[in-house]
Amino acid sequence: MKTMKILKVITAGIFFSSAWFINNTYAQTPAILIDGVPAMANISASPFWLHAGQTLAAGNKVKSISILEYNVVPAIGGGKSLQFDSIISVTTQQTVLANKAWKIESVALDTSASQGIQGPTGPQGAAGATGPIGCTNANYLLKYNGSNAACSQIFDNGNNVGIGTTNPSALLDLGLAGTTLGVIRLAGSSSGNVSLQPNADAGLGIVLTLPATTGTLVTGGGTASGTNTGDQINISGNAATVTTNANLTGDITSVGNATTIAAKAVTLAKMNDMATASLLGRNTAGTGVPEVLSAATARSILNVADGATNYTHPTGDGNLHVPATSTTNNGKILTAGATAGSLSWTAGTTYLLTPSSTLQLSADATASVTETSYTKKKEIVVWTGGKIKVSYDIWGSTNSGTMGRTYVNGVAVGTENSNAQNQPVKTCTDNSITVQPGDAVQVYIYRTGDCGASWCRMSYVNNFRIYYDVEGHVPGTGIVVIN
Repeated sequence: MKTMKILKVITAGIFFSSAWFINNTYAQTPAILIDGVPAMANISASPFWLHAGQTLAAGNKVKSISILEYNVVPAIGGGKSLQFDSIISVTTQQTVLANKAWKIESVALDTSASQGIQGPTGPQGAAGATGPIGCTNANYLLKYNGSNAACSQIFDNGNNVGIGTTNPSALLDLGLAGTTLGVIRLAGSSSGNVSLQPNADAGLGIVLTLPATTGTLVTGGGTASGTNTGDQINISGNAATVTTNANLTGDITSVGNATTIAAKAVTLAKMNDMATASLLGRNTAGTGVPEVLSAATARSILNVADGATNYTHPTGDGNLHVPATSTTNNGKILTAGATAGSLSWTAGTTYLLTPSSTLQLSADATASVTETSYTKKKEIVVWTGGKIKVSYDIWGSTNSGTMGRTYVNGVAVGTENSNAQNQPVKTCTDNSITVQPGDAVQVYIYRTGDCGASWCRMSYVNNFRIYYDVEGHVPGTGIVVIN
């Protein structure tokens, strides 16, 4: 960047031409405002410099003002110098910041503005000293070497840029084959760095193509399938060379230098050179790598003799297997015979329930409901089929009636019974309910009526009883009481 030394910093005086401000001619005269005071916008006749703290704004018939902003910095050998910083476009009032200097370069006028007064030509200034020549080599970018401008390492021929080469063949070409190795080094955010470089003998025409999302990384030495996840490239497949800190996927994965073998990734197919009639184990003392064991070595480890007799299950009474069931033995009972070791499937006795006045089982505890739809409150499971007689008692609290009904497996089968409010206990009976083994016989009840208070919104059931006779069957067996 060029630096120029200030011989003298002059704050431009504000030049007024009274002839333009008389008889209302100011309305068509372009002006700029310096520290709020109008000045004619004729910078060719009187160029303006502004120092820190001054203000500038576009005035009458001025669209914008183009400013060259300089940094005021210490000069070599003492004093101050100006160092170009940026270009600023001013429309509304702005203030020159500390350690800054502004030069008004040009003014954009409104198309309706009239030509301003041409000021007198100023005196010819003294010629400045001859500046340093700097870099005389064509196409090299300049740099400041601490005292003068000099050639940098960056070569730009207008099409490509080279560092370390004067014959770049790509937008950015690093190094010179046979002389300088091209290297890019990337620093880590917290520590360390990663370098991207070719082999010393890089070959010719090797290109690494990165896929947009998922594809193949194409190199001169082979291919490696991978996925570009945005901040890294995950490589899987057959890569010719994997360098330090490469992120891998597949059977072996890695992030940075941490490498992991996925669980169950190394399958038996990976060990495809094992000999016939061999086992995988370890015979060598101590821990170590698994070994392929011969049959003889495996028998020695297991302490089994060559040709050892296979196990034979003992025979005789107490060691016999259950006879085959087959479809013809469905529902039969395994029965011991009269002699040792004698077993057979025989048909069992079929029991049939018949309704009677004989009470077999009951669930007499009292249960209550406040629900207004049928709700299960009693249940008994029977394990023998046939017909049974069912009875139960229902009643309600003051101002609450009760409805009750017999169910089997959640399905209503009995007569619907009711007991009005303020009535004594009513016994409900169903004289012939058909059941199958495993059926659940149930009583459902619900409340009718409502007095408005919780104590008179209750319905009750108790004395749930089942009556039956069973031919050839002991009363009370074959039935399980649930509640």
